[in-house]
Formats: sequence, C-alpha cells, structure tokens
Amino acid sequence: MINFTNKFDVKSNNIAFFISNKLEFKNNAKLSSSNYIKVSSFLKKVSNANEKKILSFDLSENQKCFFIVVKKKIFTHEINILGANFKLKIN
Repeated sequence: MINFTNKFDVKSNNIAFFISNKLEFKNNAKLSSSNYIKVSSFLKKVSNANEKKILSFDLSENQKCFFIVVKKKIFTHEINILGANFKLKIN
C-alpha cells in the first residue's frame, strides 16, 4: 500500500519525489546534506533525454529513493500509468 503524507520522514524505507522532466530537485524536503549530495549527483548522471519516467537508486542499504518524472501537461491516463508503474517498482 502506498501512503501519501504532508510530513516528511527521512527514516522511511522508500522516499519518492515528483520532479519535472528537467530533472531539477530542490532540497525542500529537509534531506541531510550527504543525502542531498547523493541525490544531486545521481540526477546529474541521468540524461534529460532518458525515456524512463520513474528513476530510483539506493540512498543506503535500507533506504531507496524514487523520482517520478512528470511533464508540465499530463493527462489522466498518463498519471494512472505512472502510478501503476510506481507500485510495481516498490513491490
């Protein structure tokens, strides 16, 4: 089951962020500076031309970070497909 919350818990097993297709990430979520550096370096390595809509990497051996890439204009069916793909990835 996926739970959405307004409160950010850095100790969660899975952390997900919605980002634009420009792969820009701002540390508004209060990540530690070392984790923010890991995130920034990961996103710099990923090409903007990458066709993947869901990106992921391990922050630690117990914690996985996901990025759900969304376009500025997105249709309902595209949201449904992203949600289904995300659920498959975390299972």
